[in-house]
Amino acid sequence: MSQSDLIRRVASRLGIGCDVETTAPRLFRFTYPNGVIRYVPDSDFAVNRAASLVVSDIKPCVYRFLGQAGHAVPEYKVFFADSWAREFGIERNQATASAFAAELGYPVVVKPANSLRGRGVQLAFAPGELAEAITGALAFDCMFIVQRYIAGEEYRLVVFDKAVRLAYRKDPFEIVGDGRNTCQQLIEASLDASRRAGIPADVTAGDPRIDPFLADQGLARDLVPEAGRTCRVGLAAGFPAGGRLVERWNALPEGLAAEAIAVAHASGLRLVGLDILVDSSGTCYTIDVNSPPALEGYAALGSGPRERTEALVADLLGAMGAEAAAVLQGPA
Repeated sequence: MSQSDLIRRVASRLGIGCDVETTAPRLFRFTYPNGVIRYVPDSDFAVNRAASLVVSDIKPCVYRFLGQAGHAVPEYKVFFADSWAREFGIERNQATASAFAAELGYPVVVKPANSLRGRGVQLAFAPGELAEAITGALAFDCMFIVQRYIAGEEYRLVVFDKAVRLAYRKDPFEIVGDGRNTCQQLIEASLDASRRAGIPADVTAGDPRIDPFLADQGLARDLVPEAGRTCRVGLAAGFPAGGRLVERWNALPEGLAAEAIAVAHASGLRLVGLDILVDSSGTCYTIDVNSPPALEGYAALGSGPRERTEALVADLLGAMGAEAAAVLQGPA
């Protein structure tokens, strides 16, 4: 079931008219029984305040404010494209980013200051790869982040009104050797299988970000990994990056749900999808704050995830309708 189908199904059950425009970026028009009309681009259910949305889109702002509130974030610094740094007299250019990466120690994570679905995010294992990673990040934003790499498991928790509503683990893109096919063939087969299952990924089989992962494991696209060998070929986790989602509603690490609720509060967002990495010591590092959070993918994991997703959509539609009706009605 697609996200559009899921939302239409819930709206119909609530007696809310739902029209979907798909020729442009997906847009929903909801018509409530009392005549209130609300428009929603993609899955942005318009329950967050505009100023908080602006801040949540800029990763350095999120990291700074969360850190000040006592929440763990990976060590990082913000840098700028050389041309932008020269124009505005800023010292943190691409050369200083290289110095900071050496100070942190490789590998390091490089990401645009503002991007979605893991676009432009790359792991650099050496100085030469750092330059390529910075170029990739600058394709999305003139401002980028160099961040300490922390090994661990990544989770997505969707919080609405101080309660965790969806929870799952986001696994990275991996291939498993069969002793016959090359890494490239295994990558293509994995992405093809995802597309056939109705789970398209943003990453392509030729994505250059894959090559450093293979090289770090002593592999290349034209080599055949031995049967049973698992090889990681992507940094960003979850299905947009070629990975998978794993239901964890009743199996979250201790303290993770409470940390997610606290981070949501510190973010000033009523509805938020949080990407939180849990390391071997159990420390929870917030690595991304997403508003609106994507809902597709998780609902396909089974009846429990689908029911939880539909219940969340129903509550979001109800919240939007109540707010719009209050505005139309005016003060008592």
